[in-house]
Amino acid sequence: MAKANSTRFPKQLMEVQDLLMESGHVAQFVKDMSLNTDVNLEAGELSGFFFVMQDLIHRIKKAERLLTEYRDGIATTENEVA
Repeated sequence: MAKANSTRFPKQLMEVQDLLMESGHVAQFVKDMSLNTDVNLEAGELSGFFFVMQDLIHRIKKAERLLTEYRDGIATTENEVA
C-alpha cells in the first residue's frame, strides 16, 4: 500500500506537506502565545525566538524550492512526452 501511495503522491510532495504542516504548527503556537498577553522576552528568550523564526523561514523556503523543483520536473516530463 505504501508503494501505491508514493506513486500517487510523490515523496517530494510528502516532504512539502510535512514542512508546511510543521510550519503551520509553529506559527499557530507563536500566534496563540501572543494572542491575549503582552509578550516581553528576556535576552535568552529573544534569541530563542529568533532561531524559531529562522527555522520557520527555512522550512517555508525549502517547501517552496521543492515545489518549484517538482513543477519544473513535471514541465520537463511533459515536454519530453510531447
